[in-house]
Amino acid sequence: MEKIYRYGFFVLMALVILVFVFKDESSGDNLYIETLESKIERLNMKNAYLDAQNSNIVADIEVKMDSIANLKSEVKRVEYKKTLMKRYYENKINAIDKLNVYELDSAFAARYR
Repeated sequence: MEKIYRYGFFVLMALVILVFVFKDESSGDNLYIETLESKIERLNMKNAYLDAQNSNIVADIEVKMDSIANLKSEVKRVEYKKTLMKRYYENKINAIDKLNVYELDSAFAARYR
């Protein structure tokens, strides 16, 4: 019976030691887990901030793309007007080249009266 008590005592001591060892490790694990959770929370906050900035940048890009499209249409309109004016003045120049001396003289006389 004395042997049973002796073995029981050693088993009980071993259990107590194991409980304290694992309890200390689990508290260290909890601290580690809390540290990781706080890092994850900070990263989530940074991610939300970057998402908001990205949304603002995307909106700015869309506005600028619309402005570029408007400018392109304006450029096309100006180029079309330029082409029309070029044709108009080419026709005027060609008409002057076809005039004879009498017509030129009367045109300049009418202009400088």
